[in-house]
Amino acid sequence: MSAIAPNTLTAGAAAWPLQDDEKGPAPMPAPALQAGCAVRLAHLSDPHLPPPPIPLWRYANKRLLSRILWESKRKWRHRPEQCARVLADLKSCHDDPHSPPLDAILCCGDLTNFGTKEEYAAAADWLAGLPAPALAVAGNHDAMVGRSWRQHLAGWAPWGADGVGLAAPVVRLVGPVAVVAVNSARPRPPFISNGLVDAPQQRRLASILDRLGELGYFRLVMLHHPPQPLPADKRLQGALGFARLLHQHGAEMVLYGHTHRSTLQRIPGTTIPCLGVASTSLQAPRGRAGDERGAAWNDITIIPLPASQPSAPQGPGAGGGRQWQVAVHLRRPQGDLFPHEGSIRGEAVFTTGAQGTSHGGSAGGGVKINTSQLGSFQGKAA
Repeated sequence: MSAIAPNTLTAGAAAWPLQDDEKGPAPMPAPALQAGCAVRLAHLSDPHLPPPPIPLWRYANKRLLSRILWESKRKWRHRPEQCARVLADLKSCHDDPHSPPLDAILCCGDLTNFGTKEEYAAAADWLAGLPAPALAVAGNHDAMVGRSWRQHLAGWAPWGADGVGLAAPVVRLVGPVAVVAVNSARPRPPFISNGLVDAPQQRRLASILDRLGELGYFRLVMLHHPPQPLPADKRLQGALGFARLLHQHGAEMVLYGHTHRSTLQRIPGTTIPCLGVASTSLQAPRGRAGDERGAAWNDITIIPLPASQPSAPQGPGAGGGRQWQVAVHLRRPQGDLFPHEGSIRGEAVFTTGAQGTSHGGSAGGGVKINTSQLGSFQGKAA
């Protein structure tokens, strides 16, 4: 079953019930850490699923411009064949008897193109068909117009994406990993796709991160817009303040979408690894084999290191002093529409936690997850 039950993400993993701002977060159990226990996650984003039939009257707003762009170029770039290949590869990994199955699938938004009721229903069916329990957040395309998107988003409640307003952030536990789903989507004017994590949500997020860190969870924050420098019309507004919040209160990793690029960097001013992923459906440009925009997904394994391992003095948000080993495999399946694309994989292994982040090497036939020149970010959002 791929939907998240009200209090679980995987069997036996409780969600964290939240109270209002005045009372703060509800009590939460400490994680049960076992030697060698590993959590395996799939990270994907921006599938931009093909739109089902939509009544014409729904385009009497900003959606009309987006539909014109879809018909003129985007539908030729976001191919259902590519998305199907990525999902087939994901399912193959999940079912492989020689490796552990996926514990959860994390989708960082833009499942739809125009944010219509019909698309939300189709996306819910897509989420339900995933091979492992899923958690999703909304992207800018999912929040295209202001009147109804929150109502439509309620249909994604089984996958946690009802986390708007007072409900956000949403927390789901996958063993010792606490996935904190943050909402950065909001309706914007035409040709503007930037996002915002508003002040009330940031206050709740700070309290959540503090408590999760005290208990010793791996704090994995997921949202649509990257907390990285981007053009003003596409970036996360207040990204520096958001990065400062993460630095002060602690997080072990951040996942995002939006840029349609597979990258691994640090959040500016911190040692927190920040992982982006290409669109699940995007076809890499002809003649650009290995382009970081080609459809892909991240296969992530998180392992707690022994508590007896020496650690540095704890700083802000140190997460109880624990360190974690994280292995990221960027997977791009075979069978791209252009024959020369082939199979391209990148790999990075690093530790994160009380001592900051240290990196191993990266490898891959053309696609690189940058682990050495962290900092500059030059993604292109849609």
